[in-house]
Amino acid sequence: MSHRPTDRRISSSVPEITLRSEGNKKMQGYTKRSKPTLPYVAIAAISASLLLTGCSGQERQAEKGKDVASLPPSTSSRNSSAEPGTEKSTPAESSDGTPGVQLRLDDTSEKRLQIRKTYAGCLAENGMGENANGQVSDGVRRKAEEACKDKAPINPPELDPAKNPHYGEDVVAVVKCLTSHGVPAVIVPATDSGPVGWTLTSADVPDDYEQVNLACMVKSFGSPS
Repeated sequence: MSHRPTDRRISSSVPEITLRSEGNKKMQGYTKRSKPTLPYVAIAAISASLLLTGCSGQERQAEKGKDVASLPPSTSSRNSSAEPGTEKSTPAESSDGTPGVQLRLDDTSEKRLQIRKTYAGCLAENGMGENANGQVSDGVRRKAEEACKDKAPINPPELDPAKNPHYGEDVVAVVKCLTSHGVPAVIVPATDSGPVGWTLTSADVPDDYEQVNLACMVKSFGSPS
C-alpha cells in the first residue's frame, strides 16, 4: 500500500479515520501500532501518521528521554497555516476553509490519536457506532459526516500534491532520509489513479522508527521554502 490520496469512504462501524484534502478527496489516516505490519502506508498518516505513530515507539521515546522533532517557532513550513511549534488546539478548518481539524507534520502521536478518537466518537453518536454492525447506508454516512465535519482530521497540506508544488521532490527526500536511518522505504511511481508515493517493503524497522519517521517527515516536507 502506498502513501497517496484515495477516494475511499468511511463505511465501517468502527471507522478507519480518513483525512480530507482538496476537492473532498481523502488521505488515509495514520494507524497506531507498535510496529508496522504489511501492507503498511509509510506517513500521514503525518499516517497520518502522517507514518508517524506507534504505541511502543511512544514508550521507548519516554524511557530514553528523546525529544520529538518539531517545526521551530521561528520557522514556517512550506504550506502550513497553523501556528508553528505549538501544541495548542488547531483551527476548526483548513487553510482553504474546509471545516475540520487541521493536522500538522509535527503533531505528536497522542494529539493525532485524540483527534481521531474524537471524530470516531462523533460518527458513532450519529449512526456509525457498534450497533451498525458495519452496515451503514450512504444516507446515514453522509449525515454523520456532515454532523461531524468540524471534528474531521484534515491532512497536513504538505502531504497534498494539489497544495504542495514540491510534493514529488519531498517524497524523494523522505525516502532518502528513511533509508539512511535503516527504514526499508521505497518510492512507488505515480499512476493514473494517484501521484508518486512511498511504502515500506518490510515490517522489520528500527526500534526508534516513530522518532525517525517523524523527523524525516518534518525535514523533508516541512522545510521552509
